[in-house]
Amino acid sequence: MTSETSCPVCGLKHIQPDKAKCPQCDADLTCFKILDSFPDEPVREVKGPRAWIIAFYGIAMVICLVTAITVFQYYQFKRIESLLMDQQKYLSGCVTGINESVEAAGLKSDKPGAQLSALSAQSTCNATEGRPTGVSERKQDAEILHVVLGKTDFWVYDAIETDTLWDISERYYGSGQYYPVLFEHNPHLRIYEIGDGVRMKILKDAGLVKDIYLKMSLTDGDRIYWNYKVAEGDTLRSVAGKFYRMEETAKQISNLKLDVRLQPGQRIWMLLE
Repeated sequence: MTSETSCPVCGLKHIQPDKAKCPQCDADLTCFKILDSFPDEPVREVKGPRAWIIAFYGIAMVICLVTAITVFQYYQFKRIESLLMDQQKYLSGCVTGINESVEAAGLKSDKPGAQLSALSAQSTCNATEGRPTGVSERKQDAEILHVVLGKTDFWVYDAIETDTLWDISERYYGSGQYYPVLFEHNPHLRIYEIGDGVRMKILKDAGLVKDIYLKMSLTDGDRIYWNYKVAEGDTLRSVAGKFYRMEETAKQISNLKLDVRLQPGQRIWMLLE
């Protein structure tokens, strides 16, 4: 069955396909038949605005992320800078001296390992130098504490990989805040490097531990200082490495080249993080 066509000019329908011209208007139908034989042009998908919107939001998110990271790093830098300024302030002063020999303090013990040094914050320099803000004359000029331990002994503890000084203090003394007292008998400790096998002595008398903490610590606003006793071989770099996590901070403190010589037995105020 042959299909019939229509005239595109006059609209006459049912024209036989073999007709070359329209019977009504005499229009040439051959050209129209050729045009109809061509395939339709595919419809193009419009990709303009939506793609640009997605790209815009992607770029905006990247910019926001970079800005947030930059702000965070800035405030971290300011915190470290503040810490360094505090360290420079009290390390640039004269080092607090203290006479802690067992003979001068009159301390006695049944065991050499149980001897407790005299605890004092006696200052050898001007009252306005070498100590953090808020240390009173009474605190600096406190009399040497005479403590006779008697049969009091120490536990010997070997740390494990997951231990921290805070956890050890909490386990033996009921509170992690007393962890700086461990430095009194273990000057080799480093707060952020308590690893597997690190051996330390732990004072059994929890009451004496609390007494030491009260006499050797100072709270100044939201800052806590510890009156650290300088050990043999200590330098500004090594002391900073005992108390602070970031090695870069310790390097910068030591690079200040302060005219301060640390002598064994002297005490310096260390800001606790």
